[in-house]
Amino acid sequence: MLIFSQILQTTLPVLYGAIALSYLFYFYTRIAALSRVATVALLVTAVLHLGHTVVLGIIAMRHPMATIFEFLSFVAMTMAFIFLFLETWYRNGYIGAFALPAVFVLQLCASLGIQPAVAVTPLLEEVRFALHATAFAAAYAAFLLGLLFGVMVILFERSVKRHHFGIVFEQLPSLSVLGKMTASTLLLGFVFMSIGLGLGAWNVMHAPTDLQMDAKVLLTILVWLVYGFAIFSRFVLRWSDESTAILSIAGFALLAFTTVATHVTFSSWHNFVG
Repeated sequence: MLIFSQILQTTLPVLYGAIALSYLFYFYTRIAALSRVATVALLVTAVLHLGHTVVLGIIAMRHPMATIFEFLSFVAMTMAFIFLFLETWYRNGYIGAFALPAVFVLQLCASLGIQPAVAVTPLLEEVRFALHATAFAAAYAAFLLGLLFGVMVILFERSVKRHHFGIVFEQLPSLSVLGKMTASTLLLGFVFMSIGLGLGAWNVMHAPTDLQMDAKVLLTILVWLVYGFAIFSRFVLRWSDESTAILSIAGFALLAFTTVATHVTFSSWHNFVG
């Protein structure tokens, strides 16, 4: 199993890179066969990635998300699966030219640093915490896709206002569809984050009292509120696609700050490497 894991750790970024190039070529050539090949290749690679993650957990005898590199790998894998769903649901593979390069970069960074033998806290051996961490990683993946789609929405909106269109916007889905994709990823991420917070509360009930004041917990609740408002403003207040996109970008900026601040500035029991 160790050899299988090591081989995949090396080949996964290569596979994702080749798939990203396939989507880019499809974007500019419009050759339908490229899209079909890229989709099948992505599905196979994502399944292999899932196998790599499971094997890594078996080898390390813990949840495989202790280090930032393991976390990035899990996010990349989840992004791949979410993208496959969106591509099938909205029947548009052109967005792969923007989503897959991000998956490639994440997995490249992850493969360069993953070390199965790293020493971690016992917390990662608990099933309930594994579910909590998995839900949050899935939320990160969905929110990152929401960020990418949100940026495309804003650029599209400005191009419409300036009456300036190029090949990029000719190939993309309509502004309405991009807005729906942004909202869909935000909703999915919000659901995953809500599940993660619920499981986190369950963990706190079985943990020392001082864990309740964790800086990351407080900042994450703030992020959850921002994304919750984005969902509310989109589906209840009926705010525009551009407004939703701006909230998506703001939410992810706060999410990124929370992640960096927790590991660099604040003391947190979410730092698992011992």
